[in-house]
Amino acid sequence: MSSDQLQEDYESLCSELLLWIQQTITMLNDRKFPNSLKGIQDQLLAFKNYRTVEKPPKYKEKGELEALFFTIQTKRKAMGRKPYVPPAGLFMHDIESAWALLDHSENDRQLALMRELRRQERLELMAQKFERKAGLRDAWLREMSSVLQDFDLGRNIAQVEASLKKQQAIAADILPRVRYSISALIFLQLFLW
Repeated sequence: MSSDQLQEDYESLCSELLLWIQQTITMLNDRKFPNSLKGIQDQLLAFKNYRTVEKPPKYKEKGELEALFFTIQTKRKAMGRKPYVPPAGLFMHDIESAWALLDHSENDRQLALMRELRRQERLELMAQKFERKAGLRDAWLREMSSVLQDFDLGRNIAQVEASLKKQQAIAADILPRVRYSISALIFLQLFLW
């Protein structure tokens, strides 16, 4: 293959690799994660796929580009020609710099995914805890409701006063629980949905 054809191949492959690196960096820098544990687990699987399936062939291409560049320089030297100078932005150091940025973005993505995973796990635990407490409160409210439905006001003033005190005690017990349930629902709506 002629030196000129090798140079064209080098420039084409180099441009394609740099484009892939730039697109991948953009993807890796995206921090719009799904707001669910399952969603972030899927993102982690996609990231693992990138590292184990998608990136290794590109790393191999990078090595082949270095070898191609060396071959071009060797052929030109053997023919007594000046060393090959690629177009601006297509030097090997440009690829090395872009690859270093890719590695940095990859590391940052992994850290961000792990932070988000921990956050989603905490939210999931809080939601489960809330569900347990909500179930207990619902059972308690049903019990209080049945107590109030069977409520006997009494036949004389002493029975009425006793019934009133019982009703006030139940109301005092219910109000904080209702407030807690409402605030917990607001919390869940704000942070989970």
